[in-house]
Amino acid sequence: MLNKGETNMTHSINPDAEANIDAFLDNWEAKTREYYKNLNTYIVEQSAKWSEVDNLNKLNNSDYWDFRKLADSQEGRVASWSVSKRPFDVQAFEDLIAKNRNAKKTNLIDSVSKKGGQIQDVVSIYNNGILEGQFKCEKGIVDLRTIDAGGYNIQKYHYRTITTLRK
Repeated sequence: MLNKGETNMTHSINPDAEANIDAFLDNWEAKTREYYKNLNTYIVEQSAKWSEVDNLNKLNNSDYWDFRKLADSQEGRVASWSVSKRPFDVQAFEDLIAKNRNAKKTNLIDSVSKKGGQIQDVVSIYNNGILEGQFKCEKGIVDLRTIDAGGYNIQKYHYRTITTLRK
C-alpha cells in the first residue's frame, strides 16, 4: 500500500503540485470519514427504531422502505458494519479509505499527465460534489471536469471525467 506522498505512477509531477493534490485528498478523506460516521450513526439509530416496530406496520410505512433502500445500498453496507453481527472493523475501514485515496491520486495524476505531460502546478482543484480543476503542465493548461453521463441506451448512470488541453 502506498503512503501519503508516494505514487506508483510513471508520470512525473512537481513536488509542490503533488503537495496540493495531497492537501485536496486530505480534505476528501476527512469529509469521507465524517460522512460515513454520520451515516453509521443514522443506520444504528434507525435499526434500533425499526426493530421495535411490528412487521405489518413496517411493510406499510414508506419511511421504513426508504431506510431499507439506504441501508442495503453499497454506502449503507460500508457504514453499517456496526449494525451487523460483527463489530465495526476500524482497520478495514481505514484500509478502504487509504486504497480509495491512492486510486484517486493515481487516476487524477495519470489522466492529467497523459494530456499535458509533467504537472508543474495545480492552478485550482475542488470537489463540489464533482471533481473540477486546472493544472499547469509542460504542454499547457489542462482542464479537468466531471460530467453526468447516461442516456436512454446507457444501462447505468455514472460520472465521466474529461480532461482537455489548452495551449
